[in-house]
Amino acid sequence: MKKIILCIALLALIQTGGRISGFLESTLAIAANNDTQVIMYSTDWCGYCKRARRLFRSAGVEYHEYDIEKSAEGLKQYRALGGRGVPLIIINDKILRGFDKAEILRELASD
Repeated sequence: MKKIILCIALLALIQTGGRISGFLESTLAIAANNDTQVIMYSTDWCGYCKRARRLFRSAGVEYHEYDIEKSAEGLKQYRALGGRGVPLIIINDKILRGFDKAEILRELASD
């Protein structure tokens, strides 16, 4: 079902010349699976972390965030994952390093 919704969103994107990025994110929110687990390791000052937060909010995606400068447990997990920069995002079992909107949306849409 999510793949059908994603195809419809992509078709609409093509037909409108790319003016509907918000539509794609709202379509993702409709298609988001309640089983999807998202964890983000971040800092307050990171601009890409802010963009990831904004993307998750606009898509209606629930996520758990660890600020690696404020959470000892978050820092421990981040290091265990081989963290070398933020954001480090885990969607289900897939580790995403850095902010790549297309990759994040792709992982959120996959099932």
